[in-house]
Amino acid sequence: MKQEVAVAPREVAGIDAWEVPGLIGAELAHHVSPALEVVRRLRAAGLMTHSEARAFTEAADHLQRIALTSQQITRLAHGRMRQAHECVDLSAVVRQVLSENERRYRRLGIAIEPHLHPIEVVTDPALLVSLCEIALECAACDGERLQVWLAMQHWPENALLTIRSRPHSRDGRDVEASHNLHWIYLCRLAEATGATVRRTSETEFVQITVEFPRTVRQLGGLTAMELDAGGDAQDSARLAGHHVLLVTTHRETAWQVGHVCRQMRLVLDEVQDCAQALRFCELEMPDMIVIDEAGRDAAQFEALRQKMLRESINFPCLEIVEAANVVELGTWHDGASSRVSRAELRQQLQPLLAMELGKVL
Repeated sequence: MKQEVAVAPREVAGIDAWEVPGLIGAELAHHVSPALEVVRRLRAAGLMTHSEARAFTEAADHLQRIALTSQQITRLAHGRMRQAHECVDLSAVVRQVLSENERRYRRLGIAIEPHLHPIEVVTDPALLVSLCEIALECAACDGERLQVWLAMQHWPENALLTIRSRPHSRDGRDVEASHNLHWIYLCRLAEATGATVRRTSETEFVQITVEFPRTVRQLGGLTAMELDAGGDAQDSARLAGHHVLLVTTHRETAWQVGHVCRQMRLVLDEVQDCAQALRFCELEMPDMIVIDEAGRDAAQFEALRQKMLRESINFPCLEIVEAANVVELGTWHDGASSRVSRAELRQQLQPLLAMELGKVL
């Protein structure tokens, strides 16, 4: 029997090694949109078939997911996540994930056999959904036939989510577990939610087990306030941990915004355009968006604005403009968001971020 565990990277040459995945993800994201634009032009010029364009687009989407996952790994490794502890039906979450991905699983030839008992756990709902999705993705990397069990362990009364992967073909050797980006992401998600994850390889299958210690049965009388009392000290700061999404292709602007966000202990993710921002928000909704007007597509921007307004009519947004001497406060609901000149970022960005994020406190 073989067992794999995630090993924390060391600090090298004064650089926190957990920053590396996020940096790689940001670099990847910078190149996806230009590549897709080239494909669009080739397709329009009749130099690429529909099937070729679709294959390239699917590959680009995969790169985009890798970029987002890499950035999430860095955030999780540094504990830069704001969590809301709630009672969540774990079996319902697993069923939801299976249902939402049913067509994709079928297209990939993955067969799933679920055996789920109703169990409630106390955790952050959004992180729990991500954890279940990534656990299934990890399992799918190791086999095409998945058996999924959710049951309560007798002592201690912990919830066990077990996924067993069996490949269609066998040659008598142990099935090797895939040590990939999904596995690292799963380990970081488990750590962030207080769960534990382990994986074993056998002759016929690979098994992933996620153990949730905070079940409703076990924590019976605790209130949400009591559960939150043990949070990280860094979350005591008023704005620390809030999530900002930056939309820009301007390297110097990205560096300036990143520098201020690090000073304020904000979590920053970067994308290249409004289309990428929309895809990002479908996976995870940020607390605020900072958008560069340079090279902005009007239709994509309007689609992004409408999505944010559906979330909240006062959703925090700051536009970076080329015009000089601009420092304005507003909301997307009023048709004019807060705006700041690129030349004023050094002096004005920090107070503007604080004022905008004050809308969600």
